[in-house]
Parts: sequence; C-alpha cells; structure tokens
Amino acid sequence: MKRKFKVTINNKTYEVEVEEIGSEIANEEKTKETEERVSEKEQFNEIPKAVVEKKAEKRGKKKVEKKQKDEEEKVPEEPNKRETDSGYEVKAPLPGVINEINVKEGQSVKAGDKLVIIEAMKMENEIPAENDGIVEKILVKRGDNVEGDQTLMIIR
Repeated sequence: MKRKFKVTINNKTYEVEVEEIGSEIANEEKTKETEERVSEKEQFNEIPKAVVEKKAEKRGKKKVEKKQKDEEEKVPEEPNKRETDSGYEVKAPLPGVINEINVKEGQSVKAGDKLVIIEAMKMENEIPAENDGIVEKILVKRGDNVEGDQTLMIIR
C-alpha cells in the first residue's frame, strides 16, 4: 500500500510517497525505485557539513549560557519565607483562599506554630512559622483570595 506524505524541512515542503512492505523483505529493485522517487517535484538538498557543525556549536553555547543563567537565578529553599530588615515575610506557597488566621499582630510565635490555613483545590494547607518571633503585621484577612508568593504577614 502506497501512502503520500507532505514533509517540511527548513521551511520547504516536499511530497513523499512511501510504500509499506510489512513483514516481507523488499527486493532490491523495489527499494531502489522507492529511494529514487523521493518526490517528482523536488529532491532533498543536502545541508553542507560546515553549516550543520556551526549550528551545533551555537546550540551547545546557548545551552551552557542558559545553564549558567539558571544557576544564578536559584529559588530560595523556603518559598514561603523571605528575610527582611525587621524579620521575615510569610508568603503563600500557592494560590487559594484564607480560611483561618491563627495569630494576631503583636503575638509571639515559635517555629512550627500554625499561622494561616489556605484552602486550595478543596484542600487545607497549613502555613507554619519558620522561626521564633513576633507578628509585626498581618496583610490578609479571612476570606481573602491570595496568589502564590503573595506576602501574608511579617514576623520579626
């Protein structure tokens, strides 16, 4: 059974006719005939080896540059905490709705205390205090919709 395909290489479209031979071994004549008839309209052009090598060099250079750039832009280990001059910001790890705020401004907290509960995708996510401190400012209230990485409160 013969099938026709359109193949695009380097913005050039070629019409290719392919014959399925299944489990039979094609005789030499059929194979040669198929190879010769890549397209009645246009033959594939060979890309000079120098061009291929130059493109490969460029790709390799870009990968190295990208890897170095990625290493420079490392994400902090604790995404819901950011150090400030007067303590740290507690950030939402994901978008959701504030279900509970378990602390008040001026309250002392210990590492691991449950500060806020965010509901996201029908699941409650507890946001704990990373370090001991005092709640300086609460920036959200119960029922607020928050985005991922939004600051919820500041602890000093």
